[in-house]
Amino acid sequence: MAICKTENVCSYLLRQARTQKVRAFRGMNTINMMKAFMLLGDLDATSTEKLSDARVAYKERIVFATMRASIPDWQPPSDWDSLTNGQKLDRLDKLQSV
Repeated sequence: MAICKTENVCSYLLRQARTQKVRAFRGMNTINMMKAFMLLGDLDATSTEKLSDARVAYKERIVFATMRASIPDWQPPSDWDSLTNGQKLDRLDKLQSV
């Protein structure tokens, strides 16, 4: 009897989840979400790892994924791989401040 009751509760919750929208992110578009995740990365970084490869890669993943989601045929800048970490961070930070 308990298994049946649990199954009913689970199926009810699944039905509710399918029919209702998630309210936590209502009103937030992908650009605002990108900015929020980039800010979280800034809060986590220390001053010694400001130009580290890991920090650049973190922001790069977030920005590039957001751009690909917004513009399906989007490509990274052609000179991206030849830039230094400082130049990459400058460009990524400009997107965060827009």
